[in-house]
Amino acid sequence: RTLMGNTGEVVHVQLIPEFSWPTEDDGPVVTASKFMCITNDEHPRLVNCKGFGTKFLQGHTDVVIACDVSADGQWIATGGKDQGIRIWSATTCRCACILAGHAGAVSCLSFPKKRPKNEKSNTGHPLWLVSGSQDKTMKIWELPRREEMQQCVDEEGTELSVEKSSATVLAHSKEVNDVSVS
Repeated sequence: RTLMGNTGEVVHVQLIPEFSWPTEDDGPVVTASKFMCITNDEHPRLVNCKGFGTKFLQGHTDVVIACDVSADGQWIATGGKDQGIRIWSATTCRCACILAGHAGAVSCLSFPKKRPKNEKSNTGHPLWLVSGSQDKTMKIWELPRREEMQQCVDEEGTELSVEKSSATVLAHSKEVNDVSVS
């Protein structure tokens, strides 16, 4: 068992929402028992709020500096100095998809923040991600269908790959450090 411990810099912490619907007529009850922790290394950590047990998300080859969690709490996006973006399952901590296309470190990530209205509201809809980079660009990515990513994770197969973003914009004269999608 690995316990959360760090003697270096913590650059990002984010709770992972968990939804339940006690009745069909009421809105969701949102809780959180885990959080993401990004430190100054290549291993993002999924940390249990009770006892601080930790799982490392292994796959990046350089320091991770960006992270976001999908509004439904099912997917985690990480990016960093290796210029890659990885999409992880929040339940299994396995990588489902790799996005490639930035020419500089990935410095920020954002999933849309619209939360699910009911248990079935996410099925069939595309999942999008916006990334910003030290290459001065912002990219919009359409991820593979949730069902495809979940199958990849469940079967421990090869990660899916997205080699080209849906849109790329030269966003700034300097690096892009923050992005938020409503």
